Amino acid sequence: MQDKLGVLLDASHELFVKRNPVTQEKRALYRTLSNSSAGAALVKEMGPYQREAFIAIFLNAKNKVVSAGALFQGGPDSSAVFPSEVARRALLLNATGVIVAHNHPSGDTEPSAPDKRITKDLCEVLRLLQIRFLDHIITGEGSYYSFADNGILDYALI
Repeated sequence: MQDKLGVLLDASHELFVKRNPVTQEKRALYRTLSNSSAGAALVKEMGPYQREAFIAIFLNAKNKVVSAGALFQGGPDSSAVFPSEVARRALLLNATGVIVAHNHPSGDTEPSAPDKRITKDLCEVLRLLQIRFLDHIITGEGSYYSFADNGILDYALI
């Protein structure tokens, strides 16, 4: 049974990597990972999305991008996000840091109550696994909101 689970996890990881390759263009887009540069890059990448999409950027110990891509897609005003899936991907990629982002097609970057709740859940799950949760960025109409920049990334403050 354990071997079948391992094969299934490996296959799932391979499918994720094939669907979300880290192209040279994406590496350049995320190369400097200060919150402001990541936010600006994500505004550019997520600008045309008409539906909510949840992106994760997985980093190694030197903050180099290991993988980046959409994990979840939703409707015009919401997207189901599973912290366990973000954590699983991070573990499969041997990532030591994670930045997540999603867009608000409405253009309003102010975090909603569900946005704050999912940020809190991600903080708790990733902290238990000793994976750095570096930021949650919300993009909309040419701007972004960074939980880290606003000092509310720590789950205790949400």
